[in-house]
Amino acid sequence: MSGTLSDLGIRPLDIAESEAGSHPDLRHVLSESINLRDLAEATDLVQAGLILRSSQVVSPTQLKKLGVKTVIDLRQAPVLCKADAHNMRQGIIRTVHGAVHWVKRTIKRKKARIINGSSTSDFTQLLTSREQLAEEAAAPCWRCTETGEEQYGVHAQVYHVDLLPGAVTLFIFAALPRRLQLKVIFLKLTRRHPEPVVAAAVADPRIMGYSKLYQILLKRSKKNLVSALRLLLCEDHVPVLIHCIHGKDRTGLVVMLIYLLCGVPHSVIVRDYAQSESLLREGRDNRQLLNMPEEITTDEIIASQAHIMESTLDFLHEQYGDVTAYLRQAGMRHAEIIALRRLLQEERY
Repeated sequence: MSGTLSDLGIRPLDIAESEAGSHPDLRHVLSESINLRDLAEATDLVQAGLILRSSQVVSPTQLKKLGVKTVIDLRQAPVLCKADAHNMRQGIIRTVHGAVHWVKRTIKRKKARIINGSSTSDFTQLLTSREQLAEEAAAPCWRCTETGEEQYGVHAQVYHVDLLPGAVTLFIFAALPRRLQLKVIFLKLTRRHPEPVVAAAVADPRIMGYSKLYQILLKRSKKNLVSALRLLLCEDHVPVLIHCIHGKDRTGLVVMLIYLLCGVPHSVIVRDYAQSESLLREGRDNRQLLNMPEEITTDEIIASQAHIMESTLDFLHEQYGDVTAYLRQAGMRHAEIIALRRLLQEERY
């Protein structure tokens, strides 16, 4: 089977291999990683060794060393993954199974109304197994998973959960000034890449700013944010590594939701978010961002200022009330939320 490390969103790093413990010590791999952290480093409200966050710069050796079982890539799936015959076949099967499951649940609810005279919740049924709760989560990428296992000995399932699908990028495009919209169109028509222009505009608070970007993602990528969280509902999936490009924007939002679910204070969430900037700067200055184009390693692009996360938390509170209300509106069942919180804090129960 063909494939490269870049297909997995990771790059090879020359580090010694060692056995992964039940709670990996990140001090042994931090020097070869960019923005790699255990969520439990910021707070004891999250179980240690359960969820890691990072930029895309993680090697196969590191994944094995950390005992990672699942990689959640919040970027767009590579074209070769989308075109993979096995992935396409699994997508069709999953769609059919989902439709059948929806019909069965609808019939059960109607029967419950007839028998009980009112609508009943499937709360008890949902709590019977976390595997069932994870049914509506994203499907693993067979191509990336097999490539990692066959060529690099990494026994971790890879999931692509794109938080910037086409429909969402249109909202970002619409938020740009007219002159930049025209520039993006011109670049596309002339077969050049508009991404650097858009990235610079998103990072510039005078044009858009990260606060606006995060608001768009929270409003328009609800379904995919929930898909990422649902992957955590299966105990067989952990430890999990969540990453994007820098490990601060899309990853930062998923981590924010996890922290809020666990009751982590806003001040801790803000401080953890702001830490990404110093770690990314350090990685850039040490020339560790070797597979990142120069235009996405500028000070403006890798910034993660505290006030950005503060405004994002305020936005979620003002628009939705709290994280539970947000996730419910995004399509997550109450039972799923309870089960996820329990899994994240299992040692505290």
